[in-house]
Amino acid sequence: MYINLFDRGDRLGSNIISYISQILYSYKNKYFIRFTKNKNEYKYYNSIFTKALFNYIEIYNEKLYKNNHINNDININFGSCYDLVVTTSSCLTILETDLITYFINHIYKHIKIDFENFALSYKYNVPFDVKKTILVHLRLEDVVNRSDYDGSKCSDYYRNKVEKKEYCDCGIFLNDKINRQAPLSKTKIQNIINKAKQEFPNYKVILITSPDSDTTVYNYEVIKSTDENLDLYLLTKCNVVILSRSTFSLSCMFFDKNKKKTYIPSWGHFVCCGLNTNYDKIDKSKIEYFY
Repeated sequence: MYINLFDRGDRLGSNIISYISQILYSYKNKYFIRFTKNKNEYKYYNSIFTKALFNYIEIYNEKLYKNNHINNDININFGSCYDLVVTTSSCLTILETDLITYFINHIYKHIKIDFENFALSYKYNVPFDVKKTILVHLRLEDVVNRSDYDGSKCSDYYRNKVEKKEYCDCGIFLNDKINRQAPLSKTKIQNIINKAKQEFPNYKVILITSPDSDTTVYNYEVIKSTDENLDLYLLTKCNVVILSRSTFSLSCMFFDKNKKKTYIPSWGHFVCCGLNTNYDKIDKSKIEYFY
């Protein structure tokens, strides 16, 4: 049995989480993963994250062949290239463990060396002390005009669905303009920074966001690069991070198992990865959810 690894039409973070969901689903069921290392087939083929994942898929497929765990004649239709909630929640209900914990426990050790070597080959450097920094990701740019919202409504809805193993999709909230990537209000961001500073009083606060984002309302140092892979790499390396309401920021958690603390805005897409549900196996001393 096999799945065809599909790409998504959107950006880096969603594609990483989609790839990982497809990998975990296949790993759990011992399904072969059909794909091709082709930059025309996969939008983020040259990403260090994609490269590490694709190298793992090749090793995984080879192991299946050697162990005769392969029937290459039946295509398993899994997930949706149009709806990330479908893909992640479908994987979650099979794993019964949040996707991050399952990935760290079963896959991470197989990609760590490749991942770091790719970062070295791209000459990625960390311009701050990872042990003394609170790195705050701001999701602005193309969604800057969207309003902040209370993430508890969509979190509660999807938590109830996934815990009952019911079908999930993102369509239910489209007209409500919630359960979507959107900026957090300045007040909300400052409140969570204040919490982080209380817990880590000697740490420096640094913001990280895209080059087109306006950060003049904040009085913190800001990192803006034209390479989103570098930005995500920095989020993976920092010991204390505050995530945005974006799949980009969440994807950093799959590539680092040693964070001291991660502050996470809860919303439906994160819940469908198992976070803030009864499937959540992340050390509770190392995370704090907020809405």
